Amino acid sequence: MTDAEYKIGETFMCLYHNGNFYNAKILGIEEIEGVNHYVIHYIGWNKRYDEKLPFGSERMSKGSVGELGWVESERQIPDSEQSSDSQRFDVGEEFVLMSRYKVPYTANVVEIKQIENRNYYVVRIHGWAPEYDETLAFGSIRMLKGTVQEYYSRRARIRND
Repeated sequence: MTDAEYKIGETFMCLYHNGNFYNAKILGIEEIEGVNHYVIHYIGWNKRYDEKLPFGSERMSKGSVGELGWVESERQIPDSEQSSDSQRFDVGEEFVLMSRYKVPYTANVVEIKQIENRNYYVVRIHGWAPEYDETLAFGSIRMLKGTVQEYYSRRARIRND
């Protein structure tokens, strides 16, 4: 039997089957056919997605998804933190915009507007025409501080830890 690297109740990042990291929590430890497994729960997900991963699984990394520079879902961000500096962008500010297919692009905030008492960013990917601008709610999980190069560096560092 191998010693546990994680403790019950500990949170960590888990590489899901789609290739993205999500915050998860250790619910317990089970032995399956002589091999110890962690019982994990993806935070904010239905329990049907809970998994059992063997000790030493490369899909598990210490830390949180926030260390990658993004958050998993808006519902997990407390209202008091939604306007924090880490998620606030100014007009003209350059940032990483994650496409719907998880491809990072360099983009700028071109406008901040209010629709039905909610704040939104109008964003443009560098080199793209204005007709492709997107309107994203404040706190959008697709907007990351930093550059595309920094994003890839953080992601590689976390995968190697």
